[in-house]
Amino acid sequence: MEKKSLLINDRVHILTTPKCNIPKLCKYCYNERQELNADPFFMREESAQQIREFLDKHNVNVSGKNVGSLSFSGGEPTTHPKFTNIVKAFKGLGSNTSVITNGIPLNRNKIEKLIEAGLTQFQFSVDTLLQENTKLVNHRFPQDKKKLFDCINYSNQLLGNTKLSAVILNENLFEIGEIFNYCRENGITDLMFNAFSTGDWGNIEQTPTIEDMARELPITDNTPKRQKQDRYVYDIDGVEVTLNPPLDKVTFSQIRDTKNGAQVFAPNKSWTPIDFNASFEEAHKLFNGTEKE
Repeated sequence: MEKKSLLINDRVHILTTPKCNIPKLCKYCYNERQELNADPFFMREESAQQIREFLDKHNVNVSGKNVGSLSFSGGEPTTHPKFTNIVKAFKGLGSNTSVITNGIPLNRNKIEKLIEAGLTQFQFSVDTLLQENTKLVNHRFPQDKKKLFDCINYSNQLLGNTKLSAVILNENLFEIGEIFNYCRENGITDLMFNAFSTGDWGNIEQTPTIEDMARELPITDNTPKRQKQDRYVYDIDGVEVTLNPPLDKVTFSQIRDTKNGAQVFAPNKSWTPIDFNASFEEAHKLFNGTEKE
């Protein structure tokens, strides 16, 4: 029996919880389509181990490649009370294991423990540097900024590959240059800007374009540039800057635990993935036929 691949490419996201530590949804957040904070659910440690064992057996994607990049996301994944143990369950699965975080729950001690557990990269979401712009974009507590920057710099000091990402709306488009300057001045060499709608969720017609974002950067005709699918990557003064177009599709496989068992997100043409509720045994049957190994 021919087996179907579980993964669409070599990138896997593990959703540890839909819970977030920011009291009001960020303007662009898709969490409104998840369980939200009223009844937060955290991935169980036994489920993490079960998923790890499954991926160890079935981690080849449609192109015949193994898992290359494993990311933990949410919600805010680091709000999981056993997040270090969850990370440890997947240690060594991918060549790069990262967490996508707003950084608020982190400190130097937690960063050290997560690296010991298996994280090889931290990706911090920094959408604005201005206190007056915080409520317009992401509702983050302004007093957390100093602590956030300490975590960014400390993780980069330990690993040397810390990444910053920013969701760009019309409200913070003008901040792209300052966010870039922060990276250049603090030795952050990986920066990503993601365009997103400023209107209704998913309304890409009101979204800044790649051209809009590029105009905010010190790009010249001699700036090295390459294209990866529909995104553009620039090398500007030692900082690799990726400009992503409006998010209108999923380009990774996402796995999460729910009260009813495991969910595997399969992509379609919209940002909201197709998903199914199933036990992990049922997921196995879906992708690999009825025979169990």
